[in-house]
Amino acid sequence: MSGTSDENGAGARRLPTLHREAVDYFVDNRLQEFRDVSCACLTCIDFRSPAGRELLRVCVLVDCPNCGNIVVFPRGAGYGEATCRCGERALVPATSEEEL
Repeated sequence: MSGTSDENGAGARRLPTLHREAVDYFVDNRLQEFRDVSCACLTCIDFRSPAGRELLRVCVLVDCPNCGNIVVFPRGAGYGEATCRCGERALVPATSEEEL
């Protein structure tokens, strides 16, 4: 047992990351922000800010099947699902980079 999650799906999860202009960002759907992976000061970019909207342009946006919120998923990240703010897991459709 790894201790990273319980039977209800709670626990530690790896946030998807987005690489853009030599910077890696965590994509945090719960807080609706991008966070610079390398910055110890936790520089955050809100999804609704001008910089956040620019980063959203290179992401796949999926509707949460539970609450209808938008779930952000980096293109080409190699993940099959992302977690919504409500805690529901939203599956990201399988597409190739050419289709995106």
